[in-house]
Amino acid sequence: MAVGVVGITSAPVIAVAAVGAFVVGGALGGIAGSTAGKALGDGLYFLYEKSIELVDDIVEAF
Repeated sequence: MAVGVVGITSAPVIAVAAVGAFVVGGALGGIAGSTAGKALGDGLYFLYEKSIELVDDIVEAF
């Protein structure tokens, strides 16, 4: 009987832990993804700005 009660009460605890792990994993993955996306966007914007400056310098030279 005691084993049955432990089994019944453990299932919800395991289910909550699994959902909690899923939520935490998703949050960490989302944070990592947004950080990587921001870094990529910042890098591309930096290259864009430098290319515009380079074109302006070339145009001024002629």
